[in-house]
Amino acid sequence: MTSGDTVLMTTDGVIDCRDKDGNQFGLGKLVKTLQKEDFNDSPLSVLKEDVMNFNQEKFDDDVSVITISKN
Repeated sequence: MTSGDTVLMTTDGVIDCRDKDGNQFGLGKLVKTLQKEDFNDSPLSVLKEDVMNFNQEKFDDDVSVITISKN
């Protein structure tokens, strides 16, 4: 890892969560979240905000996230 790199590990509960219409967050939306300009500033906060906004804070599965960042 070099300065500014972040490793994200998550369970499938993130990509499997659904919005009110039954659409999955999915891998594509996760990749878009990872590509956000401010992601490396606060990876957990950015991911949490995107997921919680997407599924209105309703989960059908467990969600675990680990982030490791190098400054």
